[in-house]
Amino acid sequence: MRSDGTQVLHRIIDFDRDVCLIRGDNTFALERVPKETVKGVMVKLWRGKREISVEDSSYKAYVSFWNAIYPLRLFKRKAVGKTKRIILRICGR
Repeated sequence: MRSDGTQVLHRIIDFDRDVCLIRGDNTFALERVPKETVKGVMVKLWRGKREISVEDSSYKAYVSFWNAIYPLRLFKRKAVGKTKRIILRICGR
């Protein structure tokens, strides 16, 4: 739970004594949340009708890949945003 009371479901990327570092799939900011605000832990999910455990090797590979390409996803997001702004400026909008 965030300090404003908003509840979120994000992956815990890392943690230390009192703080969890979390990031969602479609977010780019790494958030620091106190461990005591964590309300639960996801242990499985469904893709269509298929149940997947977070302990499954394919899920672990997906998570590792998604975190590894984070810098590329961030670069792409910034590049696309900048390109759109340039086009809008050129077109006079």
